[in-house]
Amino acid sequence: MCSSRFRCAAHPTCTKPAPLTGDALGKQLFVSGDRNVSAIACGSCHTMKAAGTTATIGPNLDKELSADPASATRESTVDPNKEIAAGYRANIMPTNYGTALTKQQLDAVVNFVYHSTNTKAKRVSTTTSTTP
Repeated sequence: MCSSRFRCAAHPTCTKPAPLTGDALGKQLFVSGDRNVSAIACGSCHTMKAAGTTATIGPNLDKELSADPASATRESTVDPNKEIAAGYRANIMPTNYGTALTKQQLDAVVNFVYHSTNTKAKRVSTTTSTTP
């Protein structure tokens, strides 16, 4: 059995999966968080259709982020108390995502949320994707 953490050419019989990247990593973090660094799952508090989450502790991201630029999605993730959605209180969302997650993880979850919720980004994604 391979002692490597990830599948590699040197260990073709390894049964461990390759690491997730991009939207797959972003969705995993959104849905499950990363317990290794105390980053709770975004979906445990937020509704977001693309992630299949329906929590209501925090705002419905499909509605709140539909017109925001990617920079606003990042800011809301790393500095959640800077702007609070109407009907919600400050100091509910964890403030450690910017420091607990790696740059790759933070980029992945921000991009996943942005591309899943922003109306303009979804339109571009739909027109550039191909169907098999």
